[in-house]
Amino acid sequence: MTLPHAHPHVAARPERPSRRALRQAHIRRLAAAAVAVALLVAACGSEPAAEESASETTAGAAADTSAPDAGDPSSGGTLVLAVEQWPECVNPVTSCA
Repeated sequence: MTLPHAHPHVAARPERPSRRALRQAHIRRLAAAAVAVALLVAACGSEPAAEESASETTAGAAADTSAPDAGDPSSGGTLVLAVEQWPECVNPVTSCA
């Protein structure tokens, strides 16, 4: 059953969003933009306290240039090295069985 004024091959015009829906979408966009700006400022900003403590640490390390006495070197011992290798097989069900 079709309505007398509707043509079966013509799509109905979509409804326009209400003012409330448009306002909510606008507020969401503004909030997202504010969060993006806040993250950008936080990432690009620097803390003066962190710079001061870093300069104090650097100055303290520069003042103490004497190395501790490690004693005489001794010969012997064991050195363990790690070597990167490919595994024997990737699929243990089919290749390594």
